[in-house]
Amino acid sequence: MKKKYTLLCLLLVATRFVLAQNPLSSFNCGTPDVSPTPAIQQLMNSLNRDTTYARARMKAQQKLECRVAVDADYKLYQAYNGDVSAIRRLVYERIREASEVFERNINVKLTVVYIHVWDKQEPYVAATTDSHLSSMAAWWRQNLQNVKRDIVFGYTGKQSGASGVAYRGQTRLSDFGVAGYVQPGSYYTTHLSAHEIGHMFGSAHLNDCSWPGGPLDSCNVSEGGNCYTGVPVTRKNYTMGSCGYPILEFHPVSNELMRRLADASGLVPIDKAPSLPTVSNQAVNVTKSFAYVEWQPGERSERFRIQVSENADFSTIATDSLVLFSQFRAYNLKANTAYYWRVKAVNSLGESNWSVVGRLNVGTISGIMPPVQKLPVHLAKNVRQGLLSWEPVEGATSYKIEVANVYGIRSLTSTQTSFTFTDGTPSGYGASWRVKAVKGTEEGSWSDYNAYKVGPNAYFSLTTLETSQKKYPLSLPVSWGNEPTVSSSATMTLRLYKSSAPQAPVQSQTLRYNHPDDGGLVTYPVVMFNNLEPNTTYYYDAELMDNDSSRVVIPKASTFETGANRNRWTFINGANSTLPRSEVQVIRGGPSGTVWVATTNGVYSTADGRTWAAHTPKTTNGVLPNYITVMALDNNERPWVQHYTGLYQFINNKWQKFANPPAASQMSAKHLVFDKKNLLYAVQNNTNQIYSFNGSQWAALPTTGTTISSVAVDKDNRLWVASGANQQFIGYYDGAKWNWLSRSNVGFSNLIDYYASFTQITADSTGNLWVYGDFGVARQKADQTWEATTLLDITKDQNEIITNGFAIGPNNQPTLFGLRRVYKYANNRWEPTGDPTVIVNDYQRATAYVGADSRVWLANQRQGIMIYDSRTVTPTMNSLTTCAGNTMQVPFTLNFTPGTTIRYRAEISTVTGFTSIAATFQNSTATIQLPASLTPGTNYRVRIVAEQAKAVIIGDESAPFTIIDSKNVTVSPSGPAAVCTGSILNLSTPSASGATYQWLKDGQPIVGATQAVYGVSQAGSYVVAVSQSGCSASSAAIVVTMKEGVTATITAQGQTTALQPNTVSLAANTGNGYTYQWLKDGSSITGATNSTYAAAQTGNFAVVVTGPNGCTATSTPIAVRIDIVLGVESVDNTFLLMPNPVDKICRIQKPAYATFKSNTVAIKLINSAGQVVKSQNLTFRNSVAELDMESTLSGLYILEIEVDGNSQRYKLVKQ
Repeated sequence: MKKKYTLLCLLLVATRFVLAQNPLSSFNCGTPDVSPTPAIQQLMNSLNRDTTYARARMKAQQKLECRVAVDADYKLYQAYNGDVSAIRRLVYERIREASEVFERNINVKLTVVYIHVWDKQEPYVAATTDSHLSSMAAWWRQNLQNVKRDIVFGYTGKQSGASGVAYRGQTRLSDFGVAGYVQPGSYYTTHLSAHEIGHMFGSAHLNDCSWPGGPLDSCNVSEGGNCYTGVPVTRKNYTMGSCGYPILEFHPVSNELMRRLADASGLVPIDKAPSLPTVSNQAVNVTKSFAYVEWQPGERSERFRIQVSENADFSTIATDSLVLFSQFRAYNLKANTAYYWRVKAVNSLGESNWSVVGRLNVGTISGIMPPVQKLPVHLAKNVRQGLLSWEPVEGATSYKIEVANVYGIRSLTSTQTSFTFTDGTPSGYGASWRVKAVKGTEEGSWSDYNAYKVGPNAYFSLTTLETSQKKYPLSLPVSWGNEPTVSSSATMTLRLYKSSAPQAPVQSQTLRYNHPDDGGLVTYPVVMFNNLEPNTTYYYDAELMDNDSSRVVIPKASTFETGANRNRWTFINGANSTLPRSEVQVIRGGPSGTVWVATTNGVYSTADGRTWAAHTPKTTNGVLPNYITVMALDNNERPWVQHYTGLYQFINNKWQKFANPPAASQMSAKHLVFDKKNLLYAVQNNTNQIYSFNGSQWAALPTTGTTISSVAVDKDNRLWVASGANQQFIGYYDGAKWNWLSRSNVGFSNLIDYYASFTQITADSTGNLWVYGDFGVARQKADQTWEATTLLDITKDQNEIITNGFAIGPNNQPTLFGLRRVYKYANNRWEPTGDPTVIVNDYQRATAYVGADSRVWLANQRQGIMIYDSRTVTPTMNSLTTCAGNTMQVPFTLNFTPGTTIRYRAEISTVTGFTSIAATFQNSTATIQLPASLTPGTNYRVRIVAEQAKAVIIGDESAPFTIIDSKNVTVSPSGPAAVCTGSILNLSTPSASGATYQWLKDGQPIVGATQAVYGVSQAGSYVVAVSQSGCSASSAAIVVTMKEGVTATITAQGQTTALQPNTVSLAANTGNGYTYQWLKDGSSITGATNSTYAAAQTGNFAVVVTGPNGCTATSTPIAVRIDIVLGVESVDNTFLLMPNPVDKICRIQKPAYATFKSNTVAIKLINSAGQVVKSQNLTFRNSVAELDMESTLSGLYILEIEVDGNSQRYKLVKQ
């Protein structure tokens, strides 16, 4: 198990200030706690504990600058092998990182203005960090009073005593503090620096009694008195807290105190542009390809811009960089070259002028240059662990790498210019790395430490349904964990989509967790996605952001597919109940039906599975701890839990504490079990030592010499244990010694070692034993012999895996949980239930309990509680179409025996899930009243929910049915309408398949009016009634009134035939206010809007007459014929047409004296409209050609005759 980083500092009295300390529960200070001075206590008493107020006030503060002078001792100098520049860089980096915390919380910037590095043993030799502080303070006060600063902070490489120590500010800032255990690259120094400087700004630890209203946290015993005597509460905490999981944030109330001291200490306000930096006029001379340059910052400096050039006038720029503190490392310098550099200060209000020019002389370069680092770059955020890279160094045969994080420094070697590894840095924490080149036996210089922050990382755990098919339930818990540990408060947003294309999510869940104000620690947060659609593929993406606004985005690439609904499985967790969003470690229950669960945030109990009672440090006034991993119920169903702080029993509605065994005062048990006389057995986690507790005294049993995986008590009241780690046996304690049974004794002599581990041993209500393991199940029979069944014999499926434990119900029916099925033992054999199982796919710890109602409860660390209830109610739909407001008769059947107190309710599906609906129940039939407000649509479903013996049995969903739109019958036109005398107004309603219609006039049905359209010719109030699938509804009434009609007639002003260019005059009837529109062949004639019209073309003409009240009438059409006057060319060579008019055959005779080259003529027959109705060639026989006119319509035609290229026209009448 990885070590946890903590802070430790001492508390003692000084002449002016109080020293501060941050202890762990496992440490005891050698110096007594001291009460705060009256001045600081008075100031603390005036604080507002309302965190909302404190946060709001901080946002309104003027930014201040605190000047920090730093002392680095000789021990640190030795740790860095005399590399002063690297030490100074460490100082700048750590103070800068601490400054980010102060700027973010109290708007105060920490600026390093002076660094003193001891390159020989300092005169104030101190063995520990504790004594180092007072010695350092005395020396500085005597020798460096001229250094202008607000505080002095020391870094020491000493590794004894406190991790850090500081004088605590009283009415103003204190002047000295120290961080110890400092090593090259050690990132925890950032937390330590912020913590100790926080004391210098006046803050006590958050578990101190001096805060108004008492301690601000309860992660440890209280300081400064016994104001909190409760158990420690494991949770995330602020930088000044006493928890083992700090974040780089101050508590809002301590922010208020620290800011008040800052305001009273005369710090420089950053209210204008910064002052000019000071650059030394002495040149820096180096013989390497890199060099450090430094300058003295002026006041109000937040950043610096530095330029490096080979020209004194900076006409060309080699480097132009923005840096965060007053040191810069120039890379890739050329040998035998003079460089010039200058710097200016920058803040949010402006910038200074350029400084004087500094000089940097590079001579002949010797040694191996340090590699240029690539990734991660300095100050990188959101770094995913695993890859370091750098530019190659010519001739290098290998590279040495150092990675420093909260766990220490790790040394690595690579022959490549990149290195992939796992450094173990928790997400949200910082680390740093450096690299140097090696040529054979010669080592080059180290690069700088590049600091980076490990971004939040998460992996997800979807509940698996039918693992082999990857079908998920429609109610889906999703959990995730930060890798490798939960290290910071975070906000997760998880979104679901139906497509991989860009679109809005169909569901989204956002959860903030592990904030210090939350009061607990969550390793595997969980959210619920409900009302998913069956047999649907969902895409999901996620965004995880930590408390420092670093984030990681999981792209929309992962998918899962839902299957059919599985109402027999339900989920209970912190997302849908009052259970905490933290791991459920253990679940226990008894005959009464009350269920108890132990979690990392206390104990919770329920009598009905819906309402939970919390037993937490808060609800028990600090009696019960919050990180509970083991629990058992005694013979009276009273819960007992064990914690490293003690043993706890719930009796008479309160928790009572007993001390742990004297030989194991901080014991953490992994198993608890009671015998039939209520003697408690506890198995110690790390030693496997078993202790018994009789209610007042502990006793140790003889050691077993094995790793204990499970315990049980048999019908003879003997304690049994099952061994793990492939030790392949079980045993019992007879009161004096242990007796062991090997695997052959329980029927598995032929198993290979890997499958021989006994995972769980348990006893049924009669005391008969069952043993479960990877191999299968063994049952102890009444004659003390064993009957074994292999896993394959149980499941009949070689791909099945049993992962979630073994439970025995009140009827002594064992249950196994596999990846694919639930298996129950009945009638001396194992049978699958037929229902696909729902379990987690990450193999996290799970415990099982079978209730008195045969419901199976599975507790899992990630998803919470999953309940399997094989009972169900199956409805039958008599009709698949109905309408809102109707009643439905829904028969249903049960697959269980109902109790006398069983109650039912009906639910109907909506867009947000199922909701209750009015219903009555009689003789296994539900009469359901559908609300009239239901929206018409398809895929409605109902289900019957039964409540029996505190259990809620959610029935199967019915077949989908359709609700018809029965309340929205529309008619067009929709409002009052008028019909003209002699006209018809069509009323219509949208048609629907299977619907019937009845139109009513003045409330009476109209005989024969049974279509979706009805023509109205009389005044009245009209309604249409529509019926469909037993539903009926009527439209709103349409009131129709009558208007005086008009007539339309046409009178021809003469004959209706004429020859072009003559026209036929037509006149319409006239009236006051009439308007007209003339029609030809049914189409409107553009511009023909007068009462008269001159028809110039053949056609059928009509007129539409509109009266002043809007009534219209259309006249009867009148036929007009306009003939074309035909012209015939007069020639001497005239053909003779006989007969003319013609009936059948027209003979065309050649002119008497004509001499034509061709004996064939081409003819065209053209009608009066100018259209060619016949075109053909005719041949003369005896000077005569015959033209067949029998099928030609009667009328006047032009006959065009063409011969030898000349044409002639003749008038021809067909009679």
